[in-house]
Amino acid sequence: SAKVNHILSENIKEDTVLYKGNFINILRYSTLNKALYAAGRLLLRWMFKTKINSISRKIANLKANPSRSNRAQVKELEKYKIEINENNSNINYARENILLLFIKDAQEEKYANEIKLIQGGNFLPRKHPLSKLHLKVENGILRINSRIPLNEINIEKFGYDMISQVLLPKDSYVTKLIIMHYHKQNKHMHYD
Repeated sequence: SAKVNHILSENIKEDTVLYKGNFINILRYSTLNKALYAAGRLLLRWMFKTKINSISRKIANLKANPSRSNRAQVKELEKYKIEINENNSNINYARENILLLFIKDAQEEKYANEIKLIQGGNFLPRKHPLSKLHLKVENGILRINSRIPLNEINIEKFGYDMISQVLLPKDSYVTKLIIMHYHKQNKHMHYD
């Protein structure tokens, strides 16, 4: 963990900081897009640095034992290194995964006991406010079990996130950013 924190914190701008072992302190951003962009840049920088360091070590090891096959492998790895440098600008690469990390952190703050209980194969007590929602935990994220059958046709028609909705904590800053984002995206629509 300390090694990962050190790797992530090297050469990172002051506006991005580690948050609970994840990417950023989301409280520093006024919109969801800004937070996702900052976390995406940080994630790509970390992935890029990890890949480049790994390839550089492989090249150094191959150069230490010069042979024809090693020289060919070195050329291939150097081409791959150049390719990684050229393709390092895709900021939307992990956007949805970053949003899920933000949601996961918010859920762990608010629903830690509920998540442990459900992951243990137990049900919430009947008097619990969330007991009627038929919750499940997938990849550490609390979701609502839907009555809509989970099959290819329904997933294509509605999308997985519409069938198995993520439970957002009411008082979380992440929830506020998500609501503001979709409120603006839908041109300030509201329900009467």
